[in-house]
Amino acid sequence: MYKSSPLTPIFKYVFPIGSLVIIIAGILKLNTPDDPSFATTYIIAGLWSMLLMHRLPLILKNITATEDGLVISETSKKILVSYKDIEWTTKFHFLSPWFVTIKYYDNKSGKHKLVSFAPNKKGGTGSSDDAMTHYINEKIATENPNYSKENVPSKTKNILLLIAAFIPFAALFIYMG
Repeated sequence: MYKSSPLTPIFKYVFPIGSLVIIIAGILKLNTPDDPSFATTYIIAGLWSMLLMHRLPLILKNITATEDGLVISETSKKILVSYKDIEWTTKFHFLSPWFVTIKYYDNKSGKHKLVSFAPNKKGGTGSSDDAMTHYINEKIATENPNYSKENVPSKTKNILLLIAAFIPFAALFIYMG
């Protein structure tokens, strides 16, 4: 049995709130006689980080990988997702660039859903899979007859999208600095 990182609540709530605090601090700094470029930089940095983390409170969950499937823990309930219903996992997805994202089919709603988890960093570094993701991928490969690695989103494309999203922020940061 594998569990996602115990730091998940920090990623899920503290980072997005921190982005909001940075934006508010920049707005408050605009009303002072100091140089407005410093405040503008705060606002731009906060908006960019908010862009990256706006979905974290919605899709980042505590997940446990068991023999029977993934147990997704939400506020007041637990959902069991069978490995045969999981379409893919990716370590780098633009919706959550530092977490593992899983796409699965929800039998109750009849819809495809995304859920992310923070890997426990006991195994896997950089672009390699951690032990939990490796286990999940092995279970999907054996239990989902429709699984194909070709359906997994391109990590390279998503890294390029992240870089492209960073370019306007970097240009404004340099311009204001």
